[in-house]
Amino acid sequence: MAETVRNSCKILKKSEIKYVFWSVEFPPTFAILKSLLTSNQIVYLKGLIPVQRLIRVYEVSFVFHLFVKLYIKNIVKKSGVMTEDNIVFVYTNPWTEFLQRSHILSWIKKTYPNSMHVVWFLDITIAKKMDIDFLKSVYDELYVYDEVEAANMQIRFSEASYSKNYETPSHTNEIYDVTYVGQAKDRLNEIHDVYKRLSELGLKCKFFIVNANDEEKIKGEGLLYSDHFLTEEEYFNEYISKSKCLLEISNPGTWAITARVREAILYEKKLLTNNLSIKNFKYYNSENIMAYTSVNEINQHFFTSPACDYGYEEEYEPLKFLDELYVEYCKRL
Repeated sequence: MAETVRNSCKILKKSEIKYVFWSVEFPPTFAILKSLLTSNQIVYLKGLIPVQRLIRVYEVSFVFHLFVKLYIKNIVKKSGVMTEDNIVFVYTNPWTEFLQRSHILSWIKKTYPNSMHVVWFLDITIAKKMDIDFLKSVYDELYVYDEVEAANMQIRFSEASYSKNYETPSHTNEIYDVTYVGQAKDRLNEIHDVYKRLSELGLKCKFFIVNANDEEKIKGEGLLYSDHFLTEEEYFNEYISKSKCLLEISNPGTWAITARVREAILYEKKLLTNNLSIKNFKYYNSENIMAYTSVNEINQHFFTSPACDYGYEEEYEPLKFLDELYVEYCKRL
């Protein structure tokens, strides 16, 4: 941060900082962070052209570099952020790499001297593939919601976020024993194994699997495949509200608390998971959460009663992340 900042943390109020978030265009992730938009301190930068398309245009030819740069700079200038403001810019992928590579990040730093620049990793798998040491050299702070990976990468840990965008549904809405929504990735075989086990137990399932290869698909009641994601409303109304239990299947090598865990807690649903480390989790309760090593360990008794109250203390509220950023900004004054 530039040395031109003269404010002291003692006199800089939380309300005197603006938080500029670059658009999150992956629908499930946007839904998770939605409550951030309720704060008048948040400036959400989003243009008419999706970021992935901008990147493709930029990479076509040097001729398009100037157009893309001017387009993005115009989005920032029209956001209402003033050059003298105290600002925390928050970057998620793919903005993180693209703005640095296109030298727009340098322009932002120069234009807004009282600014701090933070990378917020919302996907552990993507974070592991990035050059963390290089990102540390161009951004002020990097945050990730996996405590183990934060230690491995030597970056900051921040509690996973999740916006509660709906009221807790009544248990009388529950018509499915277990629901699952997620991408096939490299876990499709396990998804199928869990589905088969639940079906053998006579449990009613509804699974929505995205981007599975045709040759790997199987047939089964309540087993749906798609090449597109559900809308936030579709997901909540059909797969959370109507389900007694949510299924979480963590990617191999990733044991952080996922969105499924947070949804189970916020909306008082049971959780079935292959993440054994969940037993060390603050909200773990064997009546609400079943962790399995083998699908044969899954038993019918667990699903006979609805989930009880987890005693959620709202630590996943995304607006709490602003408090962390405020403290870090003040340290740099």
